[in-house]
Amino acid sequence: MIEFKENDLPGGWSIGVLVQGVTVGYIRKPAGPAKYAYHKGPHGLTSVNYQDEDLDALKARVTGLLAGT
Repeated sequence: MIEFKENDLPGGWSIGVLVQGVTVGYIRKPAGPAKYAYHKGPHGLTSVNYQDEDLDALKARVTGLLAGT
């Protein structure tokens, strides 16, 4: 089961991406006109794996990629 859990952060927010309760990445949106970005991994701080201007489209893409895990 894939879940998206919103987290408040100082100066912003992130969405944790969980598969069967285990964090596998994060979705973040930097300030300004930047795109939403999916960062793979339990800390998800360094590399951007996928980006999209539409949050729902990015969630759908991530769900499709993780559906087999």
